[in-house]
Amino acid sequence: MPTEQRIEATAVELAEKYERLGYDVEEFVGPEERPDAEEFYLYLSSGRSSLYLTFYTDLDAVGITYPYSVKRAVGRKLTETQRGQLVDAVDTNGTEPTAESVGQLLLERTGPDTARELRFRLADHASSPLVRVDFDRADSGAPIHFRSRVDILAYTGSFDLQTLDTRTDMGLTAGASGSRFVSDVVTVDTDGDLSEYAVGLRF
Repeated sequence: MPTEQRIEATAVELAEKYERLGYDVEEFVGPEERPDAEEFYLYLSSGRSSLYLTFYTDLDAVGITYPYSVKRAVGRKLTETQRGQLVDAVDTNGTEPTAESVGQLLLERTGPDTARELRFRLADHASSPLVRVDFDRADSGAPIHFRSRVDILAYTGSFDLQTLDTRTDMGLTAGASGSRFVSDVVTVDTDGDLSEYAVGLRF
């Protein structure tokens, strides 16, 4: 298993490689900065998207992850006025009508059949044979976040820039496919009373 020193050295090597590929290296954080987590993270961004690498203390693999907020995307399907009206009508907890909070509210109210189909279809779009997808779910079962992740064996001598570029592109492609699915297929039915606003799928 990699030691903390080896993780830090590998993170430096990967940061240099990513800079050569045109990425901006945002920061490298570990348990000292993130007491809620045991892993180390390297955050990156490019013109296409943001992503992060996870270095595990109990695995030789490093995960390249494309994160996406489904709840923010759903909340943005309503106007600012609609978000305010919806929160005023159905939420008595004083929630701020942000895209994230309204998206969370709508996904919590999603019916079980729609939640299951949304999860199934999104998993199909945001993954591939080498890219896995993980979800954070609302109580309804609807996904509120997804993460498309591909692993690399960054501690082996055969690891090179081309491998890194190829694996990263796999994760970005799957994640972008998932985000397009949410943008194009997931809808919010705003017909009728505010209390009946609901998430749906349009194929």
